[in-house]
Amino acid sequence: MCDFVSWIEKDKKVYFLTHDLVYNTKKGRKLREWSGSSDDYCGHGAIRFYFGMEQDEGRDKEYTDFKMPDRFPDVIVNAIKNEEMRGLGQSSDLLTAKARAEYAKVCDQAMAEYDKVCDQARAECAKVYNPARAEYDKVYDQARAEYNKVCDQARAEYDKVRDNAFWDLFSVQGNRRPAWRG
Repeated sequence: MCDFVSWIEKDKKVYFLTHDLVYNTKKGRKLREWSGSSDDYCGHGAIRFYFGMEQDEGRDKEYTDFKMPDRFPDVIVNAIKNEEMRGLGQSSDLLTAKARAEYAKVCDQAMAEYDKVCDQARAECAKVYNPARAEYDKVYDQARAEYNKVCDQARAEYDKVRDNAFWDLFSVQGNRRPAWRG
């Protein structure tokens, strides 16, 4: 998985994906089906897929320090400034300290809501899962006990046959190693 923001440089051109390309084009629909994960939409593999590039074409580039825009190609700086990267990634380095604090507050609230929903779903799941697991364990334990009983008896019989076969052979002097004869 590549980081936000990734691009490929080829023939003095910069290839990267925007929200519009990924979500509002036929190629974008094919990309989403191919990728299977929105985490990869800004990656080099997705860029190559979208633009029909071979693995060895161009130079993979990515940069994650957004404090200074001059580290990025102008076309990417403009795409970020024009909010064309929405839905493909974000970096709090793009925000002022005050905006980062507000962002953290919103994220914390959203995570608290997520946890609340997931905790409720987990509790509902446990209502079904725990009794089913208890029933499964009961049936399995009974079946396993019967299995162990049968196998233990068969093993005892095997051990008895093996032991008798060994000692019956050993009882014949000619079957013993010379040091064990006599």
